[in-house]
Amino acid sequence: MVNVITPETLEDRMEQVIRELIELSKGVGVDTSDIESILFDARQERMKEGINLIASENRMSPKAKLMYWLATLAGLDGRYAEGHPGKRYYPGTKASDLLEPIATKELADLLGAKYVDVRPISGNNANMAVFLRLLEAGDTVMAYTIHKGGHISHADVGSLGRRLKVRGKNLKDQLIPIPVTADGYHMDVEETKKLIERHKPKLIVVGKSLFLFPESVSEIADVCNQSGTIIYYDAAHVQGLIAGGQFQHPLKEGAHLAGASTHKTFPGPQGGILYSNSPIETDYILAVDRGVMPGTTSSHHLHRIAPLIVTIREFRGHPEYADQTVKNARALAESLARYGLEPDAKEYGYTMSHQVALNVRRITGENGKTVEGWLENNGIYANSNALPIDTSVFDTSGIRMGTPEMTRRGMMEEQMDRIAWLMKRVILDRVNVKQEAKDLAMKFPAMQYW
Repeated sequence: MVNVITPETLEDRMEQVIRELIELSKGVGVDTSDIESILFDARQERMKEGINLIASENRMSPKAKLMYWLATLAGLDGRYAEGHPGKRYYPGTKASDLLEPIATKELADLLGAKYVDVRPISGNNANMAVFLRLLEAGDTVMAYTIHKGGHISHADVGSLGRRLKVRGKNLKDQLIPIPVTADGYHMDVEETKKLIERHKPKLIVVGKSLFLFPESVSEIADVCNQSGTIIYYDAAHVQGLIAGGQFQHPLKEGAHLAGASTHKTFPGPQGGILYSNSPIETDYILAVDRGVMPGTTSSHHLHRIAPLIVTIREFRGHPEYADQTVKNARALAESLARYGLEPDAKEYGYTMSHQVALNVRRITGENGKTVEGWLENNGIYANSNALPIDTSVFDTSGIRMGTPEMTRRGMMEEQMDRIAWLMKRVILDRVNVKQEAKDLAMKFPAMQYW
């Protein structure tokens, strides 16, 4: 008799099939028992029993995972398809030539974009492609520092800084920090406009890693256009919120180009994208296209394109996911405040995205890494993070939390309140709540919104 598969049972059935296949493969090939143990333990601890609040993480749906596995069975994990569909540098690319245009068109329709490139293999890789071809050593660029929320790739130690650096010259006059307001979470628009007018940077990079509020794109668009400055919007964290209509759309507000990850608030396979409303014949689009290949990518991990298509279709069918992700972040912040763990940016409502920032040093006297460990020991995962008040990324004051994955599992405002209570018990009362956290997680075993 064939078992009936439902959306709630598909992932468990997939696990069962894998276990059966592993058992059948005993004695075939090399021993993998140690690898199996590690992976099954990880599935149990992080996927089933854990409360995952890491803002940069999410999970593919079971259907997307099926297409991921099928793509590997089809051999796409071992193939090359350099170039564009129909203009490849290798033969035998029929499957990729058919799949890639589907992903590109459906993503362009979802985002209202004229140009989409799905070949970057991560958000960071997308950034590198932009920096490599749009910039030359010695160019002037504006970006947020790591301490003010910028991603490491935007910093002097990251790919942007490395691209700008000239032998024997520091970056003081080349990589200019975007000024922020007193709270540290918003662009100081007037000061930024003055710097753009004075330095006429080739590029300004907006969008962050600690990303609580929309960027002031529309406010700087005119001065950037007058100064010949390209606005690049790093949407890695908020791409799902943009696609779901719950965050600013950078292209509609004046950004020339955007890059993003496909595995954060947009819950697909690990990968990256670039998109723009400029025609592909535009000079900077042509440059970025070359930045992707041959600049930063050879094989673009062809097996991830099929599950990306699945995720695009799922997202189109469930716009409420993005809405609930933001509602849950606000609910988590408000509950934390109620239990004595006041997050940053209270005067602005704590957050308008999927993220919440908590200054744990102010509350406990300990740094973020220490409190991260307390939470992890109790089955709650949230990463230490630099806050605007910090001067060192190695001794941070903050914990960054995000709601994408637990929202994907069906948790709502009521569960956010419970999570906040458990965090209070760990951080303030120093009580072990691992079993309580596990009990809560186990009540939401199945993925939703797919």
